[in-house]
Amino acid sequence: MSKVCSWRWSVALVAVLAFLGLNGVVQAAGADAGKAVYERNACSACHGTNGEGGAGPALKGAAFAEQYSNVDKLVAFIRKGGGGMPGFTEERIDQAQIDDLVYYIQSLSKSSGKKGEGESAKAARVGSLTIEQLYGLGVMGVGVLLLLVFAAVLNGPLKVRRMS
Repeated sequence: MSKVCSWRWSVALVAVLAFLGLNGVVQAAGADAGKAVYERNACSACHGTNGEGGAGPALKGAAFAEQYSNVDKLVAFIRKGGGGMPGFTEERIDQAQIDDLVYYIQSLSKSSGKKGEGESAKAARVGSLTIEQLYGLGVMGVGVLLLLVFAAVLNGPLKVRRMS
């Protein structure tokens, strides 16, 4: 195999490995950003450091998962407030921060590992798509982008030239 062809395959392999590692990086980044919003707005004062509850209700568990199985319902409650919780308007927390916060709250249920928890994340919806479907579409989009990179690096699909 020629040096040029070998170099191109090496670049392709690195891109594939980067793509495979993207899943964990994206999830960690979303949860970290949401945790920062949680801490910055003193949510832990009422809901506990890890969402276990205190003066306010727990943000994980079967009861929470059932009550807020729809992301829109959770976002509406965070915006409006109620039952002693202040509302967080767009002036206090923008939509991107709300999205990060909701992702972090859902990750609390997923990381607890108890049966019946994490169901809010499974049933969560944005419009007519579930969170998993949106995430899958994002990953597929990155995959298509990487395929375009592969095509450029390899001179198009199935067009690897022989070097004599």
